[in-house]
Parts: sequence; C-alpha cells; structure tokens
Amino acid sequence: MSAVVYEGNRAILNGNVFEDELVGLRSFIRENGENAITFNLSACNDMHTAIVQLLVAAKATKECEFTFSDKTKPFAMAIEGFKVEEKI
Repeated sequence: MSAVVYEGNRAILNGNVFEDELVGLRSFIRENGENAITFNLSACNDMHTAIVQLLVAAKATKECEFTFSDKTKPFAMAIEGFKVEEKI
C-alpha cells in the first residue's frame, strides 16, 4: 500500500513517507496546474527530507492547504515555518 493516496486535488500522506513517493507526488502537484492543493498530513508519522522540500516548493508556488495532527513534528514545523513571502 502506498503511503500517499490521491483524491482529486487532495493528497493524503500516511505513516512514514519515503523518497520513493517523490515522483508520484511531484506528478500530482504538476497535474493540478493552477488548482489549489490540499495535503492531509494528519496520519503522517515522518517523511523523507526530499518530500519536505517538495511540499515547501509547492507552498512557494501554488495555493496549498496543509492539515497536521501535531505541529511539533519536525516536518510540520519546517512546512508551517516556511513563509511564502520569504521566497527568493
């Protein structure tokens, strides 16, 4: 079973998300073009740093909504802490 489930413009990340999910997640982001994307991370325990980087890049370039179960998890802090106005 995949750690990422796609439903329309929503990606649900579950358990531990490893780097092998990167290509599918990147394709999902691209396929949604200008559409807003929702990322449900409430059932995510941990994720590879490449996944964190991809989600931060999406946040910088698209309208994204993130749902976290615990904002003290390192990946949640990195994603939440990135301010879009700080992009280069």
